[in-house]
Amino acid sequence: MKNNYQRMSKEEKINLKKEFYQTEKGKSLKNRFLRLRIISIVGIIFVILTFAYGIFQNNLMWYDYFINISLSIACIIFILAPIKIETNALNWYSIKEYKKKNK
Repeated sequence: MKNNYQRMSKEEKINLKKEFYQTEKGKSLKNRFLRLRIISIVGIIFVILTFAYGIFQNNLMWYDYFINISLSIACIIFILAPIKIETNALNWYSIKEYKKKNK
């Protein structure tokens, strides 16, 4: 069952998340996701500040736009990627471990 997690009810998903984040792998993933989100938020703040500074100083060049846009895209990816990784990990856990415990 490839998408076992998506087919679960809301209550089952909540119980699965609680149980998954008690495991070593879950704790590790939670810390990594938090670190990625913090880094991406700092990156977005940096982009906003450098862009605002360039506007107020009237010295924005083409490479400033390139750097800011590239960093913005990377930060958005760092914010959204953990969602997919978390879903895949929860799906794997639900197939392997959670079904065994609830049978």
